[in-house]
Amino acid sequence: MERQAAIVRWWLLAITGCLLCFWSPEYAILPLAMAGLGNFPGCDPCCSPELCNLCNPACSNHMQIVVAGMTNGTCATCTDFNGTFELTITGTPTVTICIWRYTYPTTCGVGTALLDFYVFKPTSNYFTQGWVLGCGGTDAVRFETAEGSSKPDCTAFSGKSLTRLNTGFTCPGTGKTCTGTSATFVVTAL
Repeated sequence: MERQAAIVRWWLLAITGCLLCFWSPEYAILPLAMAGLGNFPGCDPCCSPELCNLCNPACSNHMQIVVAGMTNGTCATCTDFNGTFELTITGTPTVTICIWRYTYPTTCGVGTALLDFYVFKPTSNYFTQGWVLGCGGTDAVRFETAEGSSKPDCTAFSGKSLTRLNTGFTCPGTGKTCTGTSATFVVTAL
């Protein structure tokens, strides 16, 4: 009897999640995630809490980022930030932000360096943003593109260039610098 009740609860939560997915994908993950069920077989993949519901469709777990144009300032290894990297969605996406991340090996001899790509909605508009976070700090070369009032189709990102917002960063503690005056950030969904 207890087993039958558990099966009925599971089916009700799964159906609720799929209906919410159809009605409003950013809330579809709630019933399934709260029950620890993850994605229900047969539902649209947007039911999975690992996918970014700020995208339409919500199906891009991996992004390829090409960074070019990072140059050495007073740090001799800034060019290590250049290259082609595969980023994986990290954490549980929320209704306001999704983050894909790659962790660089130690660069400039200090801390953890990160390569992040965000889809976020701080107001009524959506944005895509890239950060080359050097040396374990919060200072970064940042890139951004306004996507408008509709959810971006993240699966269609193919050679999408983001606009550079600043020109370099300084490593905390050491004062070493990296320059991004000519840096580029290009996104392709995988």
